[in-house]
Amino acid sequence: MAGQSFWARGLVLRKTKLKETDLIIELLTDEGALLRAVAKGARKPKSSFASRLELGNSVELLCAPSRGLAIVQECRLVCARMGLRSDYEKLLAAEALLELLSKCAQEDLPQPKLLAASEAALDALAAAPSQATLSLLAAALLKVLAFVGLRPELRRCVACGTPLASPTRFSDFEGGVVCADCAAQTQVRYYPAEVLGGAAFLLHTPFAQITEAPLSEEVAREVLQIASSLAQVHLDITLRSLRLL
Repeated sequence: MAGQSFWARGLVLRKTKLKETDLIIELLTDEGALLRAVAKGARKPKSSFASRLELGNSVELLCAPSRGLAIVQECRLVCARMGLRSDYEKLLAAEALLELLSKCAQEDLPQPKLLAASEAALDALAAAPSQATLSLLAAALLKVLAFVGLRPELRRCVACGTPLASPTRFSDFEGGVVCADCAAQTQVRYYPAEVLGGAAFLLHTPFAQITEAPLSEEVAREVLQIASSLAQVHLDITLRSLRLL
């Protein structure tokens, strides 16, 4: 019924100050769509919303429709992921993932499975040893890009389809690895085979296995650069949070 309050479960992606004490909340919902709502008084010291609406928390919101943004009436905490706040690098990694999600998610375009994948990534980050942080973040960014329609091709030439055992050429514009013949027809960047092989491993492997066998820091950073460049070239998204890692 029009005007009826509704519950929305999801992941807190972003908070923006509004007036003196309010916040605008961006939530990635169960359907993988973006919900924006106003939490009135959320910045007051004694507000029940303050700790529950931390970035990266999973929550349930009772929202009332209004002329503009919905109004948050009640907030229930589902998962706080305190492990993200006990390690500075993990916190930065979570912020980078949330930044990508905030810029990819759309209000009227559900993307099934996006929330589950994002929460799984944050759960893995919160619980994993610090040496797995960069690998888990790189995997999460690649998987999110794949869910929103930008899955990089890492096992066969993106131009002609030839299987490649150990590719070393990658085209941001084409969105994947390129064979030697096709490389002459597009702009490519050269990587050690270990980097592109590592990217394929992260894209196609569950987070639990990545935690057990993370890439080296050097290789993980190269894969992060690949994901960042794809987001920039195809989605016009600059991940500013990555600059701090």
